[in-house]
Amino acid sequence: MLRRDQRGRDGGNPPEAPPPRRRRRGRDGRNPPPPEPEAPPPPPPNPLLQLRSVDWQLYEESLENAQSYRTMATNCRTEISLQGRAENGGNDKVVTLTAEGNAQNFQLTPDSGFFTVMLRQPQGWGGEQNAPPVPLIFSFSDLYLVGFVHENICYVFSDAKMDGIPEQFYVRLQFDGGHKRQDTHTVKLGLDGLYQTYSTLRNFPQRLERRSLDVEIALFRIIAVVSEAIRFPLWFNHFASVLERGVSESVDEVKHFSKFFPNWSDMSKRARRGEDRFEAEPGDVFVGYRQLLQCITLLLSRPPADQL
Repeated sequence: MLRRDQRGRDGGNPPEAPPPRRRRRGRDGRNPPPPEPEAPPPPPPNPLLQLRSVDWQLYEESLENAQSYRTMATNCRTEISLQGRAENGGNDKVVTLTAEGNAQNFQLTPDSGFFTVMLRQPQGWGGEQNAPPVPLIFSFSDLYLVGFVHENICYVFSDAKMDGIPEQFYVRLQFDGGHKRQDTHTVKLGLDGLYQTYSTLRNFPQRLERRSLDVEIALFRIIAVVSEAIRFPLWFNHFASVLERGVSESVDEVKHFSKFFPNWSDMSKRARRGEDRFEAEPGDVFVGYRQLLQCITLLLSRPPADQL
C-alpha cells in the first residue's frame, strides 16, 4: 500500500517516469559525425609585399637608359616627399638653409616606412620577353637599401632596421649592408653591371650558394646608384652621364666620390646647423658652407633640430 507522500496530488498512483530520450541518429541510423573543426584564420599579409613602388626599366639604348634612370630617381624623391607630408600633417618636411644670402629648401628624410624600386631588365635580354622585375626594398628613414624580394620572400641585410616589421615577414642575409670593403669601390657600374645585378638577384639563392660575394656586389651597385646618388647630386649627375655614354666606371674612377658616402649623416648635421655655426674641419673638402650645400640634396632628419 502506497504511503500518502508516494501518491499523486489527486491521491492516485504517482506518474510514471518519462522514457529516456533516444539519441538522434543520422538518416542512415548511425550517430552523426562530430562537427568539423574551424579552419585557422589566414596568415596576415606581408606588409613588405604591399609597398608603394617606383619602376626602373633598363634599356639597351644609352640615352633612353639614362632618361629612365633620371625618371626613377625623380620618382623616388617624389615618394620621399609624399611620405614626409603624410607624417607632417600634409606639410612638406623640409628645412630652409641660407648660404651667402641665398635661401634653399632641402628635403628631410621621413621618420619611418619603406618603398620598393622595381628593377626591370632590358627587353629580350637573357632570352626573355616581359621578364618579372626584381623588387628592391628601401627605407624612407635613411634611404638605405634594406634588401630585395625573391619569389615573395623578403631577404634583408643582417643589420637592416626593419621599423617594427615582425620577423616572420623577412629572412636576414648573412652579411650586412655596409660598403666598407675596399674592393666594392672598384666595381664597374653601367648598364652591364646593372643587368648583372638583376640576373644575380633574379637567380637567388643559387648565386648565393655558388659565390656569396656576387650577391654582395650586386646589392652594392644598387646602394651606389640609388641610395648614394639621390643623396649626392654630383655623383648622381656623373653616373647619369656614364649611362648616357654607354660606358662602365667605378665609383672612384674619375673622382673620389666614395669619400662622401660614409659622411652623409655628419654632412646632414653640419648643413642643418646653419651657416653661422659652420666651421671647417681638419682635412675638410668644404672651404665654406655654400660648398657643403652644393654637395648634398637629401638631409637626414635625425637627430631633432634641438639636439644638433
